[in-house]
Amino acid sequence: MAQTITPKFNNSKEEILHLLDLFKQEAEYERLNFISKVEGQNIQERVKSGITIYPLEIKDINFFIRESWKITLSIKNATNTNNLFSEGSPISIFRAEDRKQASLSKISDTELTIIVDGDIPDWLEEGTVGIDLFYSEKTYREGERALNKLLEEEDKSILTKRELFLGYKQIEPYFEKLPSSIMIASNFNPSQRTAIEKMITTEDCLVIQGPPGTGKTSVLAEGIKHLVGLGKKVLLSTPTNSALDLLLMKSIEKNLQPVRLGQITKVSEDLLPFTLDSKIEAHSLSKQIQKYRREADNIRKKATKFHRNFNSKLASERKELWRELNGIRETIKNSERHIEKEIIRLHNPILATNVSASNSILHKEKFDVCIIDEAIQSLEPLAWIPILKSKKIILAGDENQLPPTILSENKELMNTLFSKMVANFKDSERIVFLNTQYRMEEEILNFSNKEFYENKIQSDQSVKERSKIFQPMFESSIVFIDTAGTGYEESKSNESESIQNEGEADFLVNLLQLMREQLELITHDIGIIAPYREQIKKIKDLILSSKIENLYNDKIEINTVDSFQGREKDIILLSMTRSNEDGEIGFLKDYRRMNVSLTRARKLLVVIGDSTTLQNDAFYSRFITYCQENGDYKSAYEFIID
Repeated sequence: MAQTITPKFNNSKEEILHLLDLFKQEAEYERLNFISKVEGQNIQERVKSGITIYPLEIKDINFFIRESWKITLSIKNATNTNNLFSEGSPISIFRAEDRKQASLSKISDTELTIIVDGDIPDWLEEGTVGIDLFYSEKTYREGERALNKLLEEEDKSILTKRELFLGYKQIEPYFEKLPSSIMIASNFNPSQRTAIEKMITTEDCLVIQGPPGTGKTSVLAEGIKHLVGLGKKVLLSTPTNSALDLLLMKSIEKNLQPVRLGQITKVSEDLLPFTLDSKIEAHSLSKQIQKYRREADNIRKKATKFHRNFNSKLASERKELWRELNGIRETIKNSERHIEKEIIRLHNPILATNVSASNSILHKEKFDVCIIDEAIQSLEPLAWIPILKSKKIILAGDENQLPPTILSENKELMNTLFSKMVANFKDSERIVFLNTQYRMEEEILNFSNKEFYENKIQSDQSVKERSKIFQPMFESSIVFIDTAGTGYEESKSNESESIQNEGEADFLVNLLQLMREQLELITHDIGIIAPYREQIKKIKDLILSSKIENLYNDKIEINTVDSFQGREKDIILLSMTRSNEDGEIGFLKDYRRMNVSLTRARKLLVVIGDSTTLQNDAFYSRFITYCQENGDYKSAYEFIID
């Protein structure tokens, strides 16, 4: 059911040029969107809307790694902590009209830490500053660079990938004989074994389609283990940090020696020892580098010290201090490069998001195999970054799950390289479809199976034999609770313009209490999904004030569907949020997002929504009918206690 836009081109070069133009348009759209938010509001308005933190005062500046500086700032007026900043966010630090791009490393209610690359401008230490949320210029810069590299035709291997992947050249698939030393674990089903074998033996590329619950990540981990065991240098890449963390965890479980590139602020705490930065800090030369950094900090402080009567002698001394500082920085840089090269040589696989695969440490590296997971979420220009560093390419994902986020009105960029390769390699040996799922009760699976997967997914026997948890409160593992007529109407937040539905949120929290009383759920983990961040915030506030989370031993996670991609919970409650007289459902029309929401639950899925609003859309009308005929359909009034 995945819908993509596929313009026709005369040749691959024409298609890449068109893609480059689209990518530049998206970059410009995001840049102008940022400028309009900053210039269209004063500082107080931006602070209120959550895109600015001001005023800030510099507490400390220290030399960091790779010619960057770590700056700690105190939040002078910590009254609005409800902002949109998170660790790892790209930001712009400003004072009056001056600006410098940076990234947010840590944030609390009282202080924050940022990382600034290159030299620190003089104005940064001259008084009160602030930070604005920014867009990632690096993302667009590196994506454009990859596309320009793809347009070069001197490298025949790159040209062949371009022609083959985009469908302009037909090459017969070739798979080598599986080495006799390879012993694939016996717990994999036939489609999984086929995928693993082809990962090892394909000559050029492979596409693995992994619908929800079919064990795609486990398949990749097994294939990676064998590729590394055969001496292949492997690059693992994903569009998101959460997906990369999952691959890192699986690599560790397979007793491999992985190392993960990228900002440590975006890495799960328990995985930090496996990051490049942590490996550098643990290196035998690290103490010497730390000594150099302290020297650099002291010299910088001397060089920037204010003098009331500044004269030529002081100017000469300052110039000498800067010369000495630059010398120490060069020594640090060379030492770090030596350590980095050693770490990359000794570790396998190497992990990086699509964008962080552009890291300078990998500029001259060539990999035997590149594996991109969750590839449907990779914007095509960014997917080419790791691909261009590798001989053999494996893309894994599901074209019926979350696509990349496109901000501009032209949505052609949603047609990812993964989507194109699925279409171009249809019915080819280069595609493997994982056809057995281990996650969901069959009642939960069957709607998505019919709507998105042509009923090609079957359930493993273990799913059919496990105990049910929905009785006596419900009659099925999939439930639609209809709020029509309750007066639970949506509203728009004045601050964020996001949609919320306070009545539906309150109903959901009360329903959780009833479920706690009537069902044996104490040992089960629960996920609550809503399509809008304002609804998420509303539900979180209500659960916090009701203290209901304590009754579930803190096993409740509340977030948008993006955070649940590739994950699962025993129980999912889904708040559809939309309820209005016009039947407007906004981006609920992105059915792929709904598919992800509907397929996260293992044992019980409860969907709460207004049928009057939803059934105007054919997809949701079919879903409600499915629940009536094959699951459980209830009115919200059955659970409302006066």
